[in-house]
Formats: sequence, structure tokens, C-alpha cells
Amino acid sequence: MPTRITHFLHNSPVAGTQAVGTGFALACVHAHDLHNGVAPLIAAKRNFFGIIDSVQIVLDTLAGGASKVTIRVTEDAAGDIIAIPDTEATLATGLSTATIGCAVFKAQTVVRQDLAGPGNGTLYLFVKVDAGSARFLGSEIFWKE
Repeated sequence: MPTRITHFLHNSPVAGTQAVGTGFALACVHAHDLHNGVAPLIAAKRNFFGIIDSVQIVLDTLAGGASKVTIRVTEDAAGDIIAIPDTEATLATGLSTATIGCAVFKAQTVVRQDLAGPGNGTLYLFVKVDAGSARFLGSEIFWKE
């Protein structure tokens, strides 16, 4: 008889208004606590372990020719311990508002963080655009265990 595997799907939405430029900046980050929605006793007593399925970002006030976005996901706020390396996508602009752009990144990346280590369930999402500027309106990380 085949083994049945069950996955629990979670999401971590973050809203913001950070200014986005053509380089990564420590001030332009969304902190995603992946323990949200996980039972408190489980979150407090074990290391974080999960699979990052996908990342969605929303930028608005696109200006100066911004047409692509690059993300970097790290395990620390300083942006040094990389969980998902720099990944670029073309922004899909809104049908009614051309200054709103979205991108979705498929990651399928396993993340394990120790209780005593950096983050432990918090991932930091940095973004930059290829030209001009934008505003980092929102992001969402979808993950499973």
C-alpha cells in the first residue's frame, strides 16, 4: 500500500511602503515570521523547518522605466545568510493601473533554522528594480511543512 504524504500549507503576508531603488537596501525589507499560524507550543520548542514554495511581491508607483524586479531572501536582517539567492522576474503591470507591478517566484527551497540561530522562522525579503524606482507595497511567502 502506498504511503500517503500530507503537506500543511501556510502563508506570511506583509504590507509596507518602503522605497525601492536599483540596489538592495537594508531599509527596504519585509520581515516574514513563518511561525505565524503554527501552534505556539510547536513554534517555541522546535527548530524551524519548511519548504518555501513561492514568493509574491507587489510594487506600486513604478517610475523611470522599472520593468524587472530582483528578490533576495535571507535568514538574517543584515542580508548575509542567503536562503533564496538573487532571482529576477519581469513585472506584470495592472490592467487598469500601469504603475502597479507584480511578480511571483517559484522557489521550492528547503529552509532549516536552529532555535539559537539567526531568524528561526523569520525570513527577510529584499527587493530592487532594474531601473527607476517603485514602492514595496506588499509581499507574501507561501511555505509548506
